[in-house]
Amino acid sequence: MIIKKVVSFLKKEKFLNIGTTDLSNCPNVAPKFLLKIDNGVIHLVDYVKNATLKNIKINPKVSLSFINTNNLKGYQINGVAEAIDRGSAYNKLLKEYEKKQVEFSTERLIDSLHDEKTQRSFEVEFPSNVVILKIKINEVVEIGLRGNLEREAV
Repeated sequence: MIIKKVVSFLKKEKFLNIGTTDLSNCPNVAPKFLLKIDNGVIHLVDYVKNATLKNIKINPKVSLSFINTNNLKGYQINGVAEAIDRGSAYNKLLKEYEKKQVEFSTERLIDSLHDEKTQRSFEVEFPSNVVILKIKINEVVEIGLRGNLEREAV
């Protein structure tokens, strides 16, 4: 099952690219912070709140993409998005976001020290005024090394 591979892989990832379109079908692709994935739903953090958010309000159909550099297989996730920016669900997700920020910053700091690299920022500058994008997964596509496609409806 493709979805199980995707979920397992994404639990270790930090960002996903999300594709949206506006009223004139002009595409927009932007990286978003991956908050969590479970039960056929992906939560992304949008702290820019510009084209992606506007486009989702117009057309909630989205496409996410990433590549597993270990096996060089690409993946596309198609689904329907909604923006969450208030309420108890938002507050709960915001707490999870704050925890992930600390984990991510700590991980970057440790990696930086280990690799003797200097970092300009350790995400303490991440905005707190964010929107959570909730994407219900409808389909997952695996793109093989020879361009073969395997689709799985969720």
